This record gives sequence, structure tokens and C-alpha cells, in this order.
Amino acid sequence: AITAWIAGGSAFLFLPKLPNHGLEVSIISGIFLLIIGYYLRDRNRTISLLVLIAAMAALGWGYHFHYAKGRLASSLPISLEDQELTIRGYIDQLPNSDRQHQRFAFEVVDWNDVQSESLPRKIYLSWSGAWQKNRLIPELAPGEEWQFVVKLKRPHTLMNDHGFDFERWMFHQGFGAHGSVRSGKRIQESKWISLKTAIEYQRWRLRNKIKAALDPSAPYVGVLIALVIGDQNAIAQSDWRVFNATGVGHLISISGLHVTMLSGLGAMLGAWIWRRREWPLVIPVQKVAAGTGLLTAFLYAWLAGFQIPAQRTLYMVGIVAFALWTSRIPRAFDIWWIALLLVLVIDPMAPYTPGFWLSFGAVAIILFGMGSSSSLIGIPNGSEWERSRLERFKQALLESCRLQWIVTIALIPCTLYWFYQVSVVSPLANTLAIPVISFIVTPLAIVGAILPEWFAPIPLQLAHGAMEWTAKYLNWLAKFDWAVHWSHQPTLWAMALSTVGIYWHIRPGPMTIIW
Repeated sequence: AITAWIAGGSAFLFLPKLPNHGLEVSIISGIFLLIIGYYLRDRNRTISLLVLIAAMAALGWGYHFHYAKGRLASSLPISLEDQELTIRGYIDQLPNSDRQHQRFAFEVVDWNDVQSESLPRKIYLSWSGAWQKNRLIPELAPGEEWQFVVKLKRPHTLMNDHGFDFERWMFHQGFGAHGSVRSGKRIQESKWISLKTAIEYQRWRLRNKIKAALDPSAPYVGVLIALVIGDQNAIAQSDWRVFNATGVGHLISISGLHVTMLSGLGAMLGAWIWRRREWPLVIPVQKVAAGTGLLTAFLYAWLAGFQIPAQRTLYMVGIVAFALWTSRIPRAFDIWWIALLLVLVIDPMAPYTPGFWLSFGAVAIILFGMGSSSSLIGIPNGSEWERSRLERFKQALLESCRLQWIVTIALIPCTLYWFYQVSVVSPLANTLAIPVISFIVTPLAIVGAILPEWFAPIPLQLAHGAMEWTAKYLNWLAKFDWAVHWSHQPTLWAMALSTVGIYWHIRPGPMTIIW
């Protein structure tokens, strides 16, 4: 049923435009098929199951239709384009800013008597110093209330199919218009408007704290900010070219690996504290560890602004915690499917982002490709405890190399589809970058962000130093002419054909048997 619902919703995303009466047809069809399936459950279970699958696909299609229709209905009317409008509202998200230019999400609460049937509530604004006669623009903070004079446009993008699709990005983010600020007046400082703005304000404070703790000329301050709060806007484009050329771009953000690692540390800390008293007689240690691990994952995902990789990991950790509390043992792929469903229910337009495919795809590949392993990444269980530490270390090293290989190979089609390039040196780069960034740079950066300001510079400088040395290695790899393979966007039939080949290549079992 979950698969059918997801398939129905995914099919909707390929439509060029919304069909007439699509919502009514999908709901009526879904309910009608559910009734038929219920009626046939005792007569023919096979047909009943097929009807149920069709019903869930129809309902999934209708859910996505309703979501998309609401987004499109909130676009700016054509009659208001390129007109100077006075609006009032508040900063909704973490601004992307410097002293000469600011880009930010703005929640409009008053359109100053503009009359129209549909006005967007959420817009994307750009404020440049050119409109202030090159004067410095005041720093913006989430939760601040402002009055702006703006010129707006409806969402649109360039005709180049292989460039950045700005219109799709705005549609996914829920922006009904974008434009520029002519002048602005701060009405009120940051205040509690909603839980979301409160979270964004705390992220803004952490970003400023990290910037203040390090030298302004430090080249990788933006990387530390990205690892702590998920804001990648301060990373230089030259650094992004190196990260993409070496295939480590997935590490320069709050990834699922980082959330899992901190969740595990939180679970270990909770278990250690719980064992100090007689408390395990009341609640088992395993349940407490699951709860503290889930809380840690939630806090870190909160810092990340609930990006898709962090959401996916949070939901998977939550499902495991729920299973432990209810004394159940879920299958790994069941956890994956439920997490996928939760992401699509909360954000049906998530498939429009590469992070959705790369995040869930990587986890699915790991679960499938590690099927023949007696343990994940060499974690001993059963008879493996009888092995020596050296043997277990060798096993862990071999499994890590194998895991890196199958993930690299399996994600090539998806990487080509979204980025038109594949890093040839990715396995070499990730061999060093994954342990250093995940287990040294990220923990030190997080510790520095949460410690008092008088002590924060020490761990932050250590994290920056480790990142700087890692970047030297990555820059060396990126200099080779053969480091990156460029290609056009693969066609759908090529993607399907490559998927078959990848399946046979990474499936569990000895290579001689596979071939």
C-alpha cells in the first residue's frame, strides 16, 4: 500500500500541467476502489489486493494534486508584476547575506490594501546596496518585522533545460513571487512568531557565533557553518568546484551519516547515565538509549533546518526507537519505506530536489548491497566476538571499502542526471574525507558552536585546521585532468538500462556467481 501511494504521487510529478477536476476524480476513484477491494476481500484476495494497490495509487496522486494546486494558486497575479508595492511582514528564514547584498524569505502579513483574489503569503526578496546608493544594508535576522517597498515578478526560469531551474526551486520552497527591495523600514526586532522562526533565529545566532570565533580570512568558515546548521551559502564557488570534482559534496552539509553518528553518541551517553542508578529496574536501558538517541537526532535535524537527508535519518531513528519501545523488530527496508512515506507526506514536492534521490538512494543501496555481510561495517555479533581485534579491524576495513565502492557505482546515473558529471577520484577522496569530516571536523564544530563564547574558538579552530588539511588533499586530487568525467543528462531509457546493470554489479554474493 505504501509503495502504491508513493508510486501514484510520483507519477503526478511528471505531468506538464494540472488536469481539470483531477482532485475530484482521484478521490472518487480511490474511495470507489477501496469499497470494491473491501467487498472482494473474501471472494478473491489477489484481485482485492490489486484493487487496493490501485486505490492507494489514486489517493497518492490526489494528495499530490491538492498540494500542487495550493502552491500554484498562491502565485503573484500578472497585474501586479513590476509595480512598486508596499508590504509588511517578517523575515521567515535564515537570510543569505553580506554587507552589500541580502537574499531572504519574507512572510507577508499586509499587502497595504492591494485588492486581488490570490496573493502569495511567502515571497523571496533580494536587497542590494545599489538601491541604497551603495550604502551598507542593515543586517536582517529571522523574526524581525519589516515594511518594504518592492518590485515583484511571478516565478519563472530560463529556457535552458540543463541550467538551474529557478522556477522549480521556488515552487518546491513555496514562494509565490520573487523580487527586489527598493527601501525598507524595521518595525520590530526579532520576536516569537512561530516555532519555525524561533528555530531560524537560533540558527542565525549560531552562524554569527561561528563567524565571530574565527578569523575573517579563514577560508573554510562556510564549511563549518554548513556542518553545524546546514547553511551552505557562505561556501565559496571555487571550493564547491573542488568538492564536486572530488565527490565529497555530500559531506559538506548535515548528512544522514552525521545525524546517525550524533544520535549514536546521544544514545551511548543516555545509557551510561541511566546505568549509574537503579533506574534500569524501572525502564530498560535500551529504551532510554533509544529515546536519547532520537532526541539528539531531532535537535541536530532542527539545527539543519530539517533538510531532506536529516529528515530521512530522523524518521528512521524514530521508527527504530518506536520499535524498541514496543518490543518489535522491524526489517531494515520497512524502516526505509516508512521514512520515505513520511518525507513525501510532509513535503510531496521533495522529489524535485537531488538530495531526495541521493539520500534515499544511498541508504537503499547500502541496505541491498550489504546483504551478504555478517555484520554492518565490521560490528561484531555472535561468533565474531571470538575473532581478534586485528581480524575485526580488517573485516571493518574491507566492508568499508566495499560499501564505498558500491555506493559510488550505484549513484553514477543519479549523479549524472542532476549534475552532469561524475568524480573519478571520489573513492580516493572519500576514503580520507569521510572519517576526518564526520568524526573530527563535525564534532569539533558542533562542540564549538554550543560552548560559551570564551571557549568556543578552541574547538572551532581545531575543526578549521583539520578541514584545511583535508582540503589540501582534495585540491591535489582535483587538479588531475581525469578527475571528473563530464556528460550530458542521461535519457530515461539509459537510466533504466544502467539500473539493471548496477543491480547485477552490486547484488550480494561472490562476483563469480553473479557473472
